[in-house]
Amino acid sequence: MKNNITKLASILFLSIIMLASCSDEDPIPSSTTFYPDFEVLEGIYYRIPINSTFTDPGVIATEAGEVIEYTVTGEENVDSSTPGVYRIDYTAVNKDGFSGTGSRWVIVSDYTPDGTELTGIYDLNVSFLTTMESSVAHLDQGVFSMSSVYGYEVTYNCCPSPGRIAIISTTQVALLPEFDPVIGGGDWNSNGTISAPEGNLTLPIASGDGNTRTRVWDKQ
Repeated sequence: MKNNITKLASILFLSIIMLASCSDEDPIPSSTTFYPDFEVLEGIYYRIPINSTFTDPGVIATEAGEVIEYTVTGEENVDSSTPGVYRIDYTAVNKDGFSGTGSRWVIVSDYTPDGTELTGIYDLNVSFLTTMESSVAHLDQGVFSMSSVYGYEVTYNCCPSPGRIAIISTTQVALLPEFDPVIGGGDWNSNGTISAPEGNLTLPIASGDGNTRTRVWDKQ
């Protein structure tokens, strides 16, 4: 009987210890991480005339609504004497050590488009015998979105390949790098031509496999 009482006392003692260890008196601290946000002042597309002085409008970087510091890369590469598209990146780090990046595309141009030049429907010549329909719409600052740049939809029967182009002169366009590169894409960044007055486009596209392929858009 005495042994049973001793065993019962031991069980009760262990139970009390286990319950005490499961209490919420010492909760594990936790917090929410807020990644940096960027307000790109005067827009992500920023057009300047050729041979003008470029002054970066900058960004406002915030963490949970509080302004934080940021660094800039790429501004030194903007050549206002050469028509083209130049990318500037803004990077900030939050209090937990996580970074975020915002970007701007500076368009150096000797021509100010009115936004209607390229808008329309095109026949994208993917290969000698293959074409597909691709639409072009104006976004901002002479930058146009294309529903398909590469034509993966018909060459591989899979991946959409949208893109953006900027007019940099009356006869030239520049292909902007993609935010979300498609398979084999990467940073497509090349210059092409506009054939006036037809409005047809020709772009040599350097893809991720190291090859350059020319795509032609015939305006319908």
